[in-house]
Amino acid sequence: MTSEVLLMNLEAVVMGADSAVTISAPDRGRFSQSGIEKIFLINEKGPIAAMVYGGGSYCGLPWRTVLGQFSDYCGPELLSLDDYFAKLNDYLANIEQHTDVGIDLSYEVDNFNSYIDDFIHDYLLWTLAAGWTPGQPIAETTAFKALKYLEEEVLFEPVLPYGGDPEPVPRARAEASPRLTSLVARNLSSAVSTALGRKLQGVALPEAVIPPLLRLAVESLVVEWLPDSSLYTGLVLTGFGAGQALPALYSFRFIGAFGGLLKTRRYAPRRPRPNSDPVIFHSYAQDQLIRGFVYGALPEYEMTLRHVTMDYLLRTFDAIVSNIGETNKKLAQQVSEQLADVAREATALGLNTAREQRSSEVFETLWPALDSANADVLSSHALKLMELTVLEHELLAEPSVARPIWVLAMERGRYYWLKDGVRT
Repeated sequence: MTSEVLLMNLEAVVMGADSAVTISAPDRGRFSQSGIEKIFLINEKGPIAAMVYGGGSYCGLPWRTVLGQFSDYCGPELLSLDDYFAKLNDYLANIEQHTDVGIDLSYEVDNFNSYIDDFIHDYLLWTLAAGWTPGQPIAETTAFKALKYLEEEVLFEPVLPYGGDPEPVPRARAEASPRLTSLVARNLSSAVSTALGRKLQGVALPEAVIPPLLRLAVESLVVEWLPDSSLYTGLVLTGFGAGQALPALYSFRFIGAFGGLLKTRRYAPRRPRPNSDPVIFHSYAQDQLIRGFVYGALPEYEMTLRHVTMDYLLRTFDAIVSNIGETNKKLAQQVSEQLADVAREATALGLNTAREQRSSEVFETLWPALDSANADVLSSHALKLMELTVLEHELLAEPSVARPIWVLAMERGRYYWLKDGVRT
């Protein structure tokens, strides 16, 4: 895994990253390895640099190789950051044309087929729950009942485990890319047919259920497969481009298999603005303690608080409305309408107020210091922020974030590296 931070003001950019990566190996499970580089110079003149987190490779190639060849592809002349962004989009989307290293695009299809196989496996588990006996014909009513169960599981967030009966919440969707559309058109039918044939062993699935099953498989790709947090890569491109007075950054998010080969790009261009927004402060990946420092609470525990509080309020309101309804149904309906959004809004209001109070206290002191800081001062702050995450993992004996902490400090026309605070 990874933890990273970026600090930027009107005259400097600093990026900090730990040096561990978590690797999944079929025969050894998941293990962590330190000494990995995550920050790469693209052009020394600017300077322009890139920082990656999440996926450790792209199309099976190490990011060091990918970005090194991208630097060669751009050439020695300094470009604007917008030009680097456009070129990186083209380079990554057509990487097989830009490198002499063989790219095995079967990785893409293999991962897709593996997911569809798991999808069909889940569907057949639901046919068992709906009453199918293995080896016997599958009744059409059973097939459609199983499809309904699977649809609820795939398209909606899980029901909260601590009671209540909230409205189903649709799962977040990733935007489908042209590459995904092409992959589905070429491989979906055969992948589903192969999986069904292998698992049913001669038992036929009713023809009427095949089209809606295929449609649900497509839906599952954008709500389950692509958004899977284990299949994403983040990339930050930043620095001082030609003809641009201030530093800037592009923040990418590639979602999909193999570092984003099946990708939907989410990018956020940012530039510091004098007076109104002179400081940019971003953290990435395993940045819970960094965000906890800024906002006063760890995000995952905020979510637990939100769910538990909402569930308690909803159950309380339901009981009140039910009691009122025993004597006055019209009043009960009015009370129910007034309380409809209270549980969600009240919980969000309390959490947001607490976060804003903490962040205001932090930024009242931190922001002026960052606003007026040169690269040396920003480097010191970035190193301290990275220490928060690294110390947590050292105390808990978790090797997925590790030393050395690398910091790249950039000012226009110059840069330097820090390794655990020592200039190199």
